[in-house]
Amino acid sequence: MNELEEKIAPGDASECLALKNLEFLVRVTGKFRPSRFLEMRGCVCCDTGTDSESENYALIDPDRASRDVAGARTLVHEALDFFAVTGRPHTWYISDRTPGVVVHELERAGIRWSGKLTAMTADVKDETADDARDIGLPYELKDTGEAREWADAVWFGFDSGCPAPASFAVFAEEMRRASEIMLFASRAGISRGSSSKIAATGLLITADSTAGIYYVSTLPDFRQRGLGMSMMKAMMKRSRAAGCGRITLLATSSGYPLYRRCGFQACGDIAAGVLGER
Repeated sequence: MNELEEKIAPGDASECLALKNLEFLVRVTGKFRPSRFLEMRGCVCCDTGTDSESENYALIDPDRASRDVAGARTLVHEALDFFAVTGRPHTWYISDRTPGVVVHELERAGIRWSGKLTAMTADVKDETADDARDIGLPYELKDTGEAREWADAVWFGFDSGCPAPASFAVFAEEMRRASEIMLFASRAGISRGSSSKIAATGLLITADSTAGIYYVSTLPDFRQRGLGMSMMKAMMKRSRAAGCGRITLLATSSGYPLYRRCGFQACGDIAAGVLGER
């Protein structure tokens, strides 16, 4: 058993729904300034210009790579050359159905497997979406200035212990302007007045009939108050309004219980691996 096989458990083709939605997000962010985007025969890469490896992406279609194993090896090296231009670290997302040759080439290049994500999906049901509670009053960001505050809240909510890098704050401003992306926030103390601050975050993206949820976080001092559940319900309701019939996300172990309570079901596992210096 290789290192990757120890990180992920067998799944089925359903996890592709989550990867396809992530690919859609990558394509959208690839249009931002100063992003660089590359697409190659079933592989997409995006260097968003941020200083965090989690915001620079490399995705390879496992089915297409399986049909052309020799070509998949070439794709890996072309992707590595793409990121070598800036030298920024980036994250590969690997399905358990990704050919072993891809895994082998990445491990030779020095990939560090940073953990397992669980691909999850849920149907957008009227009774579920309408059950959103008003805790924290989740709302969609409309102001550019709030995007920087949202970025810091994401970073603190992910227990980084420090504000977001300036490059991610700029990236958040670009995301807020994109028509396909909706940034959501909840403010502490229910009030949206000047004395309150963003305590919980979320991002919603709609791709055809499928919505994707990302960046769900809550500041440590405001957890266990229902803010995460309220945020999820608000985004699920917005998904229904956008005409989506299904929602997908990639869950960490800490977020998994919340998503299960919201009706999401696991459909596969994805390994995340970082290449490059931190």
